[in-house]
This record gives sequence, C-alpha cells and structure tokens, in this order.
Amino acid sequence: MPGQVPGSASISDANKATMLANVQQMISLMPFLISLTDDDRKKLSKLGDKTAGFDQKCRHYMEQNPTLVPGFVNMQDFGNFCTLLAQMNEIGRDFMPVSQAFDDTVVQVGHQIYSAELAFYQNVVQAAKRNVPGAQAIYDDLKVRFPGGSSTTTPASATTTTPASATTTPH
Repeated sequence: MPGQVPGSASISDANKATMLANVQQMISLMPFLISLTDDDRKKLSKLGDKTAGFDQKCRHYMEQNPTLVPGFVNMQDFGNFCTLLAQMNEIGRDFMPVSQAFDDTVVQVGHQIYSAELAFYQNVVQAAKRNVPGAQAIYDDLKVRFPGGSSTTTPASATTTTPASATTTPH
C-alpha cells in the first residue's frame, strides 16, 4: 500500500492563506508566464535533455560566428532566453518535487475519502435490504452513482446485486 496520509493531517487557515499568498507572489515575480493549450504544446519544438548537446554547440557557434546567425534572430533576446531557461530549470528542480508530492497527497486523500464512502454505501445497501429505517431513501439517492448496477427492484423488496465498482478499490 502506498504512503498513507494521517487522519489528523490538516492545513490551518493561516498556513493556507500564507501558501496562497506565496503562490501569488511567485506568479507576480514571473509576469511573463504563459498558458499553452494542448495543441500549442504539441506544435512547439522541445529543448530538453535529448537536445542538450545540440543546444550547447549551437550557442557556442552562434556566439563565435555571428555572421552565420540569421538576421531575424536577435542575439540579445537569445541570450536572455538562455539565461531565463537556466533559471526556470533551476527553480523547477526545487519546485517539481513539491508539486508532485502535493498531487500525490491529493490523490491519496481522495482515495481514502472514496474508500470510506464506498464502505458506507455497502452498509446502506445491506441496511436497505433489511428494511432499516431511512436506509432505503439514502440508497435511492446514492445508487445513481452506479447506473446499471442493480435491477429495478429495491434492496428492501428483493435481493439485488451491488455494482462491481462499489466493491473495488478506486484508482
């Protein structure tokens, strides 16, 4: 089983406010940030680890042979982009593990919540089958989450099958 988040985990209102303010401060320190669509992202060429050698050689040759640089390439902007990319990569190396841990924690907490809810639902199904007061109304409200999982009969009036997805561990 992957790491568990303790049930006592919480973020105080003050800490939440501080974190949100810090995120806004980071955004304000990088007013040049943009958002790309998935299509935009696919269309752009990528400068990553596989092209690092090519990148370094081109930079060197461009600096040493300015007469070969196309006229539309502004070397000052090019130099600025190179510096910016190095800075953003350095920040990203520190930021990405935090982002990944945040996402992982969200997934794990969501899993814990949904697992508890599925266990509750299973108890409601059984309670409705036994005509426990109030259980049928709860079952009728919750069963829409699992369409096709039971017949038109209700648990109180007949034995029905519960949806397979209600007994499996969610992803």
